[in-house]
Order: sequence, then structure tokens, then C-alpha cells
Amino acid sequence: MITDLSFKCIRVLSNGSIRTLIGPDETTANSVAAMPDGQVCYIDLKNQLVSVEPRTGAKRTLGIIPPDEWIPALAADSGGNVFAVARSNRLFRFTKDGERSIVTSALPFEQIKTPTIFDIDVGQDGTVYISGSKYFVAVTPEGNVKTIADDLHNEPSWCEVAPDGKVYVKDIPSGVRWLNPATDELMPVQISINTGVCDLLALSADELVLLPSGSDLICKYNLSSKEATPLLVNSVNSRAFATGNDAFLASPDLGASLKSDIIRIQGDGTTKNVAGLTFTHVEAADVDNENRLCLYADNRFYRLETDGSVTSIIPKFPSGWKIGGNTNIATGPGGLFYCITTDFKDSIQIWTVNQQGDVNILPIIFNRASFGDAYQVCDARIDVGSDGRLVFVVTAIGSKGQGPFYQRVYQVSADGTNMKEVANFDSGRIGGMVDIAVDHDNNIFVCVCEGTTGDGEAIFRISNNKEVVRYLGIRAGRDPDSIDVDSSGNVWLCTTIGVFRITRSN
Repeated sequence: MITDLSFKCIRVLSNGSIRTLIGPDETTANSVAAMPDGQVCYIDLKNQLVSVEPRTGAKRTLGIIPPDEWIPALAADSGGNVFAVARSNRLFRFTKDGERSIVTSALPFEQIKTPTIFDIDVGQDGTVYISGSKYFVAVTPEGNVKTIADDLHNEPSWCEVAPDGKVYVKDIPSGVRWLNPATDELMPVQISINTGVCDLLALSADELVLLPSGSDLICKYNLSSKEATPLLVNSVNSRAFATGNDAFLASPDLGASLKSDIIRIQGDGTTKNVAGLTFTHVEAADVDNENRLCLYADNRFYRLETDGSVTSIIPKFPSGWKIGGNTNIATGPGGLFYCITTDFKDSIQIWTVNQQGDVNILPIIFNRASFGDAYQVCDARIDVGSDGRLVFVVTAIGSKGQGPFYQRVYQVSADGTNMKEVANFDSGRIGGMVDIAVDHDNNIFVCVCEGTTGDGEAIFRISNNKEVVRYLGIRAGRDPDSIDVDSSGNVWLCTTIGVFRITRSN
């Protein structure tokens, strides 16, 4: 069962396919819960708590939500009681008989317009666990509130109680953690998924269902064997995204369990796999000035030639130098690859690779001190203008879990000299998606996180005279992993809900 906030509906995943259970004309899709008898509980447009039988569609009303309340999350216990947490910091209990009571009115979350409570689940002993901005708390059946953690970030988080009683919580800076009931400590859970984890469901003590970040990929994950098994693959968002005459993106990968293919998207929306291009992990893509697709995958460069053949180039790094982290690429004149690599710790570097694989390290490096002694550097993206100059966006987090998020755009000569800051998009948030692209007139388009909690991303256009204009706002949850500009000057963006093209008007 999946709540699809993008299209305000509730969907059911079964046997590798998804069907819509509750459509947008029936719910606001703010919250949903699975009942112990297999029914699904949600809030309809009349603010009624309703259960629906997935096979027959039969519904019944369980209770009424107070008209002044907004409910971000629901959960049901083993006895069929439904708990609804409200933005007003109240926790409601609805019994099977439809009786409503207040468990507590003393939750610690800040009451502001943007959401601060995100998820809820119920333990076997009746304890209700709630995660939100900053806090992860437990509420006993008697209504006593205990703070388990106060270091969660100020954006969406998730919590889950496993059948064996283990309690999980997930947020951006700390990843997935589980609660040790003997010590009340949160212990890290190591999950080896390249794309990171967005949401999770515990099937057993060893097996989780994971929704990795940035795609419609759902998989089972075994904590003991570290193996992932795909349940649903529908790639719509990728770091490896590029446009020329057509657009290309890499499907999500799960290592040995699911390799990554390259998908071609034509202007009319039709898609097909590019034959012969399958990799364990694709980090980045670009289309060169001869409209050839170029990739950085499995630690080497690939170029799809016009005759269908594939050229492979293995980078030859200087002695004692190796990359680590994430690399983004852009193609330059003469088949030169420009690369920017971040280790997501203390180093962002720019380097080039020629057709023989020779690596040249440019005199550009960013570290924590480059942002005023930030907590850690983050993502970095690069592109090359028609005049040969490089543009890139570099980011860093100011502190663990609480921001600010530094986002700086620079322009530099092809040899790494004459670097100038073009724009500053520092934000109060903890992080977000970033990317950068240049059109044939050397206008810069940059996708950055804007504002504070829940404001989402935006694309800005930076003209040759450095005028910055907000080009497109993107609501939170759409999370565009990549943008690019095609040969006609149209802007493309790759998001969690699809690939979009903004047609150039002049």
C-alpha cells in the first residue's frame, strides 16, 4: 500500500504491479494506515476516518476528525484501534466502535504552517512512536510522552515497528537507525543501497521493504545477507540524465540484484532502452556537441558512437591520487571530459580526462573551510558553456541535522583559472537536490533548494550579465535529481513524478 502525495491517491502494490485503490476525488492523501484485518484506513474529503476493503471496495466510517485538525499520519494497532496524530500536537485514538479520545495533547513538535510531524507507528505493547522535525518520541497507552531523539532534521522522516518489536527511524543526516529498548539508544543500520533510502516497511526481523530515494523503485532488502530484490521498477528520476536531440536517463540500480539500463526519451514522450548499455552503477551522463551520449559508469567513461558502437575510456590517475564519492561529468571540445567529484565529507575537486584516459587535476578544490568551516561538503554538479568556460554548483551543510545549506554557483576558465562566484543560493534547509546546465547562449540554469522547511526546489536562470531570475518553482516531494538543456534551448527536468520539458519560447 502506497500513499502517492503527488497525485493525491492511495495505491496498492501486488505481484509487481500497482493499482489505484482510492482516487483523488476521495481523499487528500495526507495519511493512510493498514488495518490488522487487511483493510486500509484513510481520511476522506469530508474529514471522516474511513476503512476500505481492498478487494471489494466496501467502506465504513470509523469516526470524525475534528474540523480544525490536520492529520499528517495514521497508524493502527493489532486490536484494530486507529491512532491519528494532528498538527496541533494532539494524538487521537479511534476504537473499533468509533469512539474518539485524546491520548495526549503534549507532543513537542513546533506548530507552524509547514508540516512538522511526518510518520507514526504502534508497537506491540501499545506504545505509539512519532517522528517529525527534530523529535522522535514515544507515547505510552496512558499518554506519557518520552523523547527518544531530538537530533532529527527539519524535513520528512519516517518510523516503523517491525514484527519482532524492533523500532526503526529514518532521517537524512543519520540514515536508518533502530531503537535499542534496553538502553533507549538509537543504533545505526547499515543498508548498502546506492540511491539511499526514502521510506521503509519491516516485514520481519531480517527483511525490509525499501523505497530508495529518487525513483519509483521498491525492493525487499535482507539485513543479514545485504541482498536487495526488486519488487517494482519504474525509473523516472536519475542523477545520470542528459539531453541532446533526445533525453537519456539511467534506470535505478541495486548492484548485483538489478543492473542499470539506459533509457532514451524522445520528444513525443516515447521511450526505449538503448541496446547494449547495461551497467552495475551509472553515476553521470552528458551529450556532447556531436549528439553522442557519454556516461561515467563502473569507474570508466563510455561514449555511444553514431554507428552504434561503444567507446570505452579508462581514466589513468596520477600516482597517489584516487577519487571517492560521487562524480558528475560534462563534455567539452575535442572529446574532453570535465568531472567534478565530491566525497560528501571534506573534498570537492574538478578534473579532466582526454581520449587517451589521461587525467589532469585542475587547481580547484573546495573543502569545509571554503564554506566557513561547514559540517561537511555535499553535492556538486558541472557543465560546459559554448564559450568553453566551466560552470558548476557546489554545496555544503553548515551543521549536522539543522542546516544551513550552502549553495554556490561558480564560473571558471577551461584551465581552472579566473574563477568567479556567479550566484549564492544559501538556504535555511538541511539539504536538497542541485544541478546545473548551460544553453547555447551561455545562459546558466541551476536547480537549487530554496527557502526553509518544505519549500522544495527551484530552477533559476542566470543571464550573461549575471541577472538571476526565478525560472520555475518545484513543490517539495518532487525532488528533481537532474536538469539539462537540449540543442534547441528547451529545459528538461527529471523528477520523482516524471520527466518534463519546458519549451523555449523564443
